[in-house]
Amino acid sequence: MLKSLLISSLILNIGILFGRLSGFVRESFMASVYGVGSEADIVVLMLSVPDILVNILMGGALGAVLIPEFTRTPETARRLLYQSTLYFGLLFLLLTVFLYFNMEYLVSLLAPGFNSAQLNTSIEVIRWVVWLVPLTVMSGATTAFLQAKNQYAIPAMGTLMVNCSIILGLETVRKVDGGLYLLSLFVLIGGVLRLASQIVRIGNITLSPLKSIKQFLISKALIVRYIQAVISGSTLLLFPVIARSQATYLEDGSVSVLNYATKLVEFPLALTVTFLSVVLLPPLSKSYYGNADVHEKTVKYGMQVTLVLSILVASSLSAISESYSSVVFGYGRITSEDINSISGLASLGMLLLPLIGMSTYLTSVFNSRQNTQTPLFVNLSGLISFVLICKSGIYGDDLRAVMLSMISGYALISIFLLSLLRIDNIKWLKVLLEIKFIFSALISSVLVYKICSEIQELSLSNWQTIVLSALVSSLFLTIITLLNNEVRERLIVKMRNL
Repeated sequence: MLKSLLISSLILNIGILFGRLSGFVRESFMASVYGVGSEADIVVLMLSVPDILVNILMGGALGAVLIPEFTRTPETARRLLYQSTLYFGLLFLLLTVFLYFNMEYLVSLLAPGFNSAQLNTSIEVIRWVVWLVPLTVMSGATTAFLQAKNQYAIPAMGTLMVNCSIILGLETVRKVDGGLYLLSLFVLIGGVLRLASQIVRIGNITLSPLKSIKQFLISKALIVRYIQAVISGSTLLLFPVIARSQATYLEDGSVSVLNYATKLVEFPLALTVTFLSVVLLPPLSKSYYGNADVHEKTVKYGMQVTLVLSILVASSLSAISESYSSVVFGYGRITSEDINSISGLASLGMLLLPLIGMSTYLTSVFNSRQNTQTPLFVNLSGLISFVLICKSGIYGDDLRAVMLSMISGYALISIFLLSLLRIDNIKWLKVLLEIKFIFSALISSVLVYKICSEIQELSLSNWQTIVLSALVSSLFLTIITLLNNEVRERLIVKMRNL
């Protein structure tokens, strides 16, 4: 099982990495084609609207409710896949039709400052790219099915396929002097390719609608869990939205500085922490219904790995935030003063890594038990707490206060989820208060921060600083791993068998 999880984690991480890198390339192509101006603003809105709609209306909710069902009853998994693809695809298709004829309201809400010409152009082109929404939702169902079968390669490449199609579209627009309608066509082609690749990977799919709905598996309980998961996920998406709205009350440039700092946190978060929640959801669900001992061990080690990875990454990046910020944003009109502001806020924001990592993983644990209600109420409580703390001014009235308020909100979510976790034969305090684990994690994080701070002070390039810090973090991660008795015993047995 451990070997399978490691392979799955590696495949998923590679897919996420390629997807993120292709996103950077896409932004670079977009800037080279459209530059900075009103048309560029329209393109940014056009490419972001489908993502905003899908994240708010679906997010990871389909996976959260379907993966436990696929693993619990594998004999009806394909029937449920067929029904959920058609049901949710049709539901979001109807929503897309509604948006198509009422697009002016959506665009006015998302871009209230556009002039009439920009508004009219945006309405027309977004009417085309919004058809990506039902395609993405259907891909969410097929992704959940493949992940339930521990097949991560094709789903992990989904974002890469869409971004590559958009990049090809941008290059085509440049060469043939095409317009936004041509670019919107390539956006849709990317969505079709993503869905088609997953259908091909699943295989043995026959179009038999009447036969497939004879035993309708999408129950009222499943719909309720889906709605709860959607609201829960949407709540977390509101954290950065509200944070940026609070930054608008501060001096000019505060919104962009906060946005850049949070991006610096989100990138390592996806690559080193949150992917574990995706990889572990199927085995968590399967073991919960089949083997209590395996479930206990998966919960325990998943929690510990999430904490160790997030703490080590947060410690190293916090120490070298200046080099990290310079590599990502130190170009063009960004000044050294801007880098100092961004890196200082990002250094503080690294505290979010273990908190978001824990809340995401614990949410997966609850979802694996088909309990979407608990994360829903906990996330809402954390969001309300974040808003109240921010409005109270307890931390002050600057960007650090906004970031500290976000940290406090996520901390409350993690604490609440942890305290509400109930698993037979295991207590969450037992997991966190293992002396060897706590001691090694805390000491390692302090040493990593200290060593990386010394590296930051050396006369090295920014890239050299980042590489050396990554090696230091990897070394301490290896040491902590070897301190685990089970891992050490497995390695000894394998070495003896060589």
